[in-house]
Amino acid sequence: MKISAIAQIPFRMLLCVAVSLLFGNSSAVAQIYYNSSGNVGIGTTSPAIKLDVIGAMKGRLQPIGDNSGISLNPVTQAPTIKFHASDDSQRFTIAASLEVYPHNDTLKFYSTSASDTLVLGGKGDVGIGASNPGSLYNTNPTYQIYNGSDRALTIYGEPNNSVLELAGAAPAEGDKVGMIIFTNTAGQVDAHRQIAGIWAERDTHGCSSAVAGGRLLFMTKNNGSGTPTTAKMILNENGKLGICTVTPSYKLHVAGDALADHWYTSSDSQLKKDIVPIDGALDKVSALRGVGFKWRTEEFPDREFNEGKNLGLIAEEVEEVLPDVVSTGDDGYKAIDYAGIVGVLVEAVKELKTHCEELKTENEKLQARVGALEAGTFPGSLLK
Repeated sequence: MKISAIAQIPFRMLLCVAVSLLFGNSSAVAQIYYNSSGNVGIGTTSPAIKLDVIGAMKGRLQPIGDNSGISLNPVTQAPTIKFHASDDSQRFTIAASLEVYPHNDTLKFYSTSASDTLVLGGKGDVGIGASNPGSLYNTNPTYQIYNGSDRALTIYGEPNNSVLELAGAAPAEGDKVGMIIFTNTAGQVDAHRQIAGIWAERDTHGCSSAVAGGRLLFMTKNNGSGTPTTAKMILNENGKLGICTVTPSYKLHVAGDALADHWYTSSDSQLKKDIVPIDGALDKVSALRGVGFKWRTEEFPDREFNEGKNLGLIAEEVEEVLPDVVSTGDDGYKAIDYAGIVGVLVEAVKELKTHCEELKTENEKLQARVGALEAGTFPGSLLK
């Protein structure tokens, strides 16, 4: 049975026998086909499923109340959308797994080369390569960092394959490549709700744009001040770590006070060469000047100097006596390796001890002479 639609004519049909219907155009070419199995084909006369479309599709959803959209209601299987290539091979699949409790539902995106490529959990968790995001390695109830009500992004892969890449164009020095910002949406009345952040910046420093480096910056907000552009810590392109300074001159550069319970310095003889004694240590120590001072905190607020009185040495003065323990940073300011002065102090104390032992010997001789004079006897040995 064939019906040709030359004009748009509304009609209604009720067939009680197993037949096939073809709807064609004026050229009598079948456009819609309905077979005896209840399958509908568009662009094909052999539909294999309930709706089989060959060719491009374009749809428009007109909102009418709250019922606009496309609904997939499962009967015996989970609702699934499959994507096939021109050779009819299946390439991608979107499938929903519906459980008794809605928070256990998952929406899964598959590819032909991997299972559970992307999973959206019912609680809002997202998993990449993980079928149970947020709970893959967070199963110990005593030491959980986050719980089931938290939102989690889990990326799971084989060794060396779990990668989260933030990519972007950074043509100029200081341009940000990627950012992770932590925002407080409750209880923040000021304009900056971003309380912490991590981002990467391009760092060229005169290099060719083709070999530009990068630096990693960390920001934390301090009681109502600070924005996502004010970094508190930086790891620059040379591996130098700055804390409370974004221009570190040393491998570890702290602007402000620092505390350590133990601090060891490499000193193994196997690591050293050209070892020589320190001569004239006592004279060197005598040439140094210990001073009390206060830091110029108003002129250098970024250095976070303490406000109290301090004791120490002046770098320029020490450089004249012990140049090996004074260095000049990238910012032009000098610093003292106080630990390096320890060796000089040790040798100075040893020299002083030698002098004391010589004086003790001379003093013993003098005391013997005085005793002989008082006794009225002058042994020949005391006259020498």
